[in-house]
Amino acid sequence: MAYTINKTDGTILETVEDGTLGTSSTVKFIGRNYQSYGEVFNENLVKLLENSSSANQPTAPVEGELWWDKTNDLLYVYTGTSWIPTGSPRIATTASPPTASIQEGTLWYDTTTNQLKGYNGAGFDVIGPAFTAGANQTGIFIETITKTDDTSKTVASIYVAGIRVAIISDETFEAKTTPSGYGDAVFRPGINIQNSGDSTLFRFDGTATNSDLLDNISSEQFLRSDTNDTTSGTIGIATDSGMTLGADGDLSLTVDTSDIIFANVTLDGDIKFTVNDGGVTKTPITLDGATGSVGIQNTSPSSSFALDVTGSIHATGDLVLDGDLTLGGSSTDTFTIAADIASNIRPDTTLTFDIGSDSKRWRTLFVGNLTLTDNSVATASSNANLKLETNGTGKVDIIDGGLTSTSGDIDIPANIGITFGDDGEKIEGDGTDLTITASNNFTVDAEADIILDANGGDVFVKDNGVTFGSLTNTSGNLIIKSGTTTAATFSGANVTLAGTVGSGAITSTSTIEGTTVKGTTSLQTPKIEFTDGDDAITIVDGGGITVNTSLTLASGATVTAVLDEDNFSSDSATALATQQSIKAYISTQIAAVPNDIYLSLDTKGLDITGSGSGSVVELLNALAPASEFNSGDKAHIASTQQSVTSSSSINKSRVIGVFVISSISTTSTVNNPSRNNDLIYTHTGSSWGYTSGT
Repeated sequence: MAYTINKTDGTILETVEDGTLGTSSTVKFIGRNYQSYGEVFNENLVKLLENSSSANQPTAPVEGELWWDKTNDLLYVYTGTSWIPTGSPRIATTASPPTASIQEGTLWYDTTTNQLKGYNGAGFDVIGPAFTAGANQTGIFIETITKTDDTSKTVASIYVAGIRVAIISDETFEAKTTPSGYGDAVFRPGINIQNSGDSTLFRFDGTATNSDLLDNISSEQFLRSDTNDTTSGTIGIATDSGMTLGADGDLSLTVDTSDIIFANVTLDGDIKFTVNDGGVTKTPITLDGATGSVGIQNTSPSSSFALDVTGSIHATGDLVLDGDLTLGGSSTDTFTIAADIASNIRPDTTLTFDIGSDSKRWRTLFVGNLTLTDNSVATASSNANLKLETNGTGKVDIIDGGLTSTSGDIDIPANIGITFGDDGEKIEGDGTDLTITASNNFTVDAEADIILDANGGDVFVKDNGVTFGSLTNTSGNLIIKSGTTTAATFSGANVTLAGTVGSGAITSTSTIEGTTVKGTTSLQTPKIEFTDGDDAITIVDGGGITVNTSLTLASGATVTAVLDEDNFSSDSATALATQQSIKAYISTQIAAVPNDIYLSLDTKGLDITGSGSGSVVELLNALAPASEFNSGDKAHIASTQQSVTSSSSINKSRVIGVFVISSISTTSTVNNPSRNNDLIYTHTGSSWGYTSGT
C-alpha cells in the first residue's frame, strides 16, 4: 500500500509506492518494505541536523526549508520562490564592492569613501554619510545652539565642504555667542544665510518668488504688475508715445500733437465701455473694430449703420436727420408720436402705400367735417348732411354688407329707384305703388317664413303682365286658379282637383283607390315608397321589380338577397344562390374527392420499384392510362404471388431390352398465395411512379 506524504497545510507533497524511495524533496521518503532503509533514514537525520550544509542550494526545496551556505557562512530560508538570509545582516568591509553571495539588501561599508551602502539588485546605493571621505562635511546636520538664556535651541545647519553656510530655525532666537561667519546673533524663522561681512559670498542665486524688502524699501510701497493695485500718488507718462495695456499691448493711449488717440491696435478688435449695474456687468457702448460701427446697448453693431442702437433714445433737443429714415424692423415694433405734426404727410409714390392694414386699423379719423370711427362715417357738425358724391357718371358702390340704418328710415324720393347692376334689376315707388323689376330671375329666399299678404285681395301670378294664375282666400281655405279657371280647391287637409293629375311621386298616408299608376315615358319609373321616403318596390323599364329590403311569399323563409358566392361562405338562411354559384360549388366539392384506385395484382416476376419493361408501372400505365388521372392520384395495389407444386409419373414397359413409354402423368398444385397490401404508386402528371411498399 502506497504512502501519501502530506505537507503541514494538507497539500500532498508526494505518493511513495511500496519498496521505493520518494525523491521529490531534499530528504528521501521511505516506502513500505524498502530494503536497507536504515541508511537512508540516517542520512535524512544528518541533513536535518546540518540544514543541508553545502556550497550549493538544495535542488528540490519546500517552503520553510533551511539551508546553510557554507561558502559565505550564512543561513537561508526558502520562501517557496527564493532563498533569503536569516538573522543579522552581514556587512562587508572592503574598498571594492563585494560580488559573492550578494542580494538585495546586502550592506557594504566602502572603506574608500567611508560610506555605508546597500545593494538594490543592480548596484550599491549610498546610505550615509552623503559626503565622501576627503570632501569635508557636506549636507544638513542637526545641531544645538546656546541661546542668551543658556537654553539649547535645536537647528538644522547646512554645511558645504566643511563650512556652515546657513542655519534653519523654526522661530526667532538670539544666540549667546555669534556663530562663525554671522555678523548678527539674531536668527529668524527660515533659512539664515551667513554673510561673513561680504554680501557676495553667500546668497540665493535665482529668482525670488517673494521679498519683504527691495533696496530696504517695503514691498507694499511698489505697484504690482500681475494683479490689481492702487496708488495714492499720480502716475505720469512724460512722452507722446503714451502707454499700452494688455498682455499683447492691445490698448494704446498716445498723444498726437494736441489730439489724444485711444485705440485698440489688434486687428478687428473692439473697444467696449462697461458698467456695473447692480452687480450685473453691462456694455452701454461698443466700438466695433470689424465694422467701424458704434453700438449703443448693442455689442454687435451692424455694418449697415454707423450707429446701431438697441433700446430707446431720449433727446431733449431737436433731432435733425438727413437722408432716409426707417422706423422699426418688424411689425411687432411700435412708433409713438406724442407731439403735433407741423407739416404735410405725403407718400413717396402715389397710390402705393396704405394707412393701416386689414388686421391693424385706425380707430377714429377726423378729417374736415367728418369723423370716421370703426365702420361709422358721421358729420362733426350738428344736423349736417352726409354727402356721397361721385365724379361725372360714377356711382357709389356698396360692396358685400349692403346698406342699413340703425335709427330712422332710408328716405328715397318718389320715382327714384334702387337699381342693381343696371336698370334691369330695380326697386322703385311712385308714392303709391312699389314695383320690383328683374331682367332675369327674381329669387325670394328667407331663413324663416315668406309671407304674401294681399289684405283681402288676390295674389296674382303674371307673365309679362298677363295673368296665368292666382291664389284666393275663401273663408280661410285656399283656391288655386290656372288663368282664371279654378284648378284646385282646398278644404282643410282635403283637396279637390278639377282636372287630370299628371304626377311624379305620389305620397299618401291613407289608401289610394281606383287609380292606375303609370309612367308617361319609358324614363319614368313607378315606385311604391314608405312614409319615410325609402323605396319599397321599384318597377323599372321592361317590367323588372326591385325590392328594397326583403321578399316574403305566402309561406317559407323571407328572402333578403340573391348571392353569387362560389364557396357559399355567407351560409345565409335568407339568401338564394345563383345557378353559376351552385354549379361552381358542386364542381369544387367533386374535385376535392380523391381519384385513387384500388386493385389486386399478381406481381410475381414483375419489377415493383422500376418503371421499365416488365414493371408494375408499365402495367399500370396500360390498365389506368395517365390521361384519365390527375397528378397526386394514388394507386393502391394488394399484391399476390402464386406458388405452384408439380409432380410427374411415367409408365413404361420393356420390350426386348428397350423401354417403351406407355403413359406420362403430370400433376400441378397451386398452393396458398401470399398477399401484400402496401404497394402504393403515385401519378406524377404524365405517368405512374413507385412510392412505397415491397
